Amino acid sequence: MFTHWDKASNRTRIYFIDTDAHFVDRVLTAMLATLQQTGSPPHDPLWMYPAVLTDYLNLQHIATYAIRDLVGFEQKKAEPERRAAEVIGTARTRVDYARMHKIAQFAMVVCEVLQVNIKTMEYIVACHEDFMRQRTEPMLMTEMNSAATVYKIHQQLRTFAHVIFSTHCRCLSYLSSLQNEIQLVFNVVSQDEARASVAIARATKSDNEIMKTTSFIALLFLPPTFISAIFSTSFFRFGDDEKGWQVSNKFWWYWVIVVPVTLLCLLVWYKVFFRRAHIYGLDPTMGPEADVEVKNLGKQDGLV
Repeated sequence: MFTHWDKASNRTRIYFIDTDAHFVDRVLTAMLATLQQTGSPPHDPLWMYPAVLTDYLNLQHIATYAIRDLVGFEQKKAEPERRAAEVIGTARTRVDYARMHKIAQFAMVVCEVLQVNIKTMEYIVACHEDFMRQRTEPMLMTEMNSAATVYKIHQQLRTFAHVIFSTHCRCLSYLSSLQNEIQLVFNVVSQDEARASVAIARATKSDNEIMKTTSFIALLFLPPTFISAIFSTSFFRFGDDEKGWQVSNKFWWYWVIVVPVTLLCLLVWYKVFFRRAHIYGLDPTMGPEADVEVKNLGKQDGLV
């Protein structure tokens, strides 16, 4: 909205640019009500601003209180989850971070608009103070358009400037409260995930103990199994005759075959699981994670 005041004729032109039609209608109605009370426009270039600011501040109050309601709703919704997390150590529901960030964006936009309004009101009040200093007493005025009327308009402008500043402070408070709520909920969820990680680690440790026990039992049975497998071959014979226990003179064939096959298996295992790790400079003792990384690198280079 722009205004132009003609001092000689005491006429004011108001230009509404890209303004909501309902807002313009309400402002015009308020200005007509002011003219009906005064009988004629006051000899003041900003006489219509109190009517405009009254309706405009109502819109800003609606936006600010909407932020308050949204923030309060999020705080009430998150309170049971926080209490549950403190009591049983787990957050039971999903937190809608996207909604909370949208509310924060809306609050930042309102705060930005109010910050601009504060600067605008400072400029308007300063311009009206210049008008009051330049105003001379010989100017012809009716009784209604006296200096008291101009001073009243100036006080109204200062009041509106203070109201806008207070609304901006309130909006900043709601925004800060929402940011604290986001941070608190994030910390609660992080603590819950940390507890879950500790529980998983404990379960993994228990599984490792079970695997160690199983491996130890298998290790106990491995030597007897190996020995019994050797003695069950046809290289050994246990008869009832006087010769008793006999060993074949071809027993060395067993070692000729077993030793090379074992070495060949070890070589193939080394080639498959360790060669690519050495190529990319990775530690082959890192476990499955290293193997996954090697596979990813191999896919990039076309090796696998």
